[in-house]
Amino acid sequence: MLQERYEEKIEMTMKTFFETLSEKDRRRYAAVEALKLGNGGQQYICEILGCDPRTVRRGTVELREDFLPDDRIRQLGGCRKKITETTENIGSSHTKLKLPHTLRNYVNSIINAII
Repeated sequence: MLQERYEEKIEMTMKTFFETLSEKDRRRYAAVEALKLGNGGQQYICEILGCDPRTVRRGTVELREDFLPDDRIRQLGGCRKKITETTENIGSSHTKLKLPHTLRNYVNSIINAII
């Protein structure tokens, strides 16, 4: 169990700093702080920062694996799926576009000019 707590002013500074970080950096910062405190540190840091213990555990795993930073904040595949994957009967052919008649003619004329 954790024996000493940070002063209230330091806790507020940590919380303010934590809120300015990206998702990835939040995990790592929380993990570093928890590891510094040792036994009981994870629970205490979660209370201060208002984060989930899973967040701290994931950050700890990333730190222990010598996780090399990259430019991505989130994992690949975390965005919307392509419309071609989610909608039936949609293909790459421009004739399948469902646009208003005048807009469809305009788009088709551009596509035909390119082809």
